[in-house]
Amino acid sequence: SRATEVKMDRQGRIGIRRDLLKLANIDGQMVIIGVLNKLELWNPDDCEEFPPMEEVADNFDISL
Repeated sequence: SRATEVKMDRQGRIGIRRDLLKLANIDGQMVIIGVLNKLELWNPDDCEEFPPMEEVADNFDISL
């Protein structure tokens, strides 16, 4: 797993290792997605490859 546990500093910030940013192709802006008790960090361009959640929910008859 590439999951990494991090702690916030006094100002509520977290540090992200450079190797993980490089692996995720993140250079500058990123999209943060909450998944249960985790956060996923994505390159904004990579997120555009996936359909919007509303479209996915319609395919599975899920109310958002």
